Amino acid sequence: MNSQYVENQVYKIRTEIKRARFDDALSLLEEFIQQIGDKELDKQIITLTARYNVDIKEKLIGIKDRDNELNKLISALTQILGEAKEIALEKITLKATNELEKLNERGTDAVEKLEKLNKLMAESRLLEIEITSMTFGRVFNSEQQRKMEDHIKRFKELLD
Repeated sequence: MNSQYVENQVYKIRTEIKRARFDDALSLLEEFIQQIGDKELDKQIITLTARYNVDIKEKLIGIKDRDNELNKLISALTQILGEAKEIALEKITLKATNELEKLNERGTDAVEKLEKLNKLMAESRLLEIEITSMTFGRVFNSEQQRKMEDHIKRFKELLD
């Protein structure tokens, strides 16, 4: 689920409410709430659906005037829809935040490993230059010997 999906679902449900297709709106909203996984909203939509069905039956047998009840239904539907949208977007944000935190941890681990690898490589190279200087130092001319000594000095500074 992403924010575009949430916006699409909200749009579909709002469209059904505007068209006075309350059965469809209630079904879509119930399905959306189940996808979100919010138990409190699930209870609210079940209650609202039951109330709507009772109102329909009472209207059919002439016990109740439906107009006032429809206004209450529309108000309740839009309120629950707003809450569902807010919860869904919060969950998406939380999921994205968790993924960023995991990515940050992996990046930090990778940087730490790279630092250790660089240090090991530098220590290894320092050892090579020191051995080369001690073993073959007299074979090199003074400029080459000076460069090796300079490299040894710089490696030691970086490793300290």
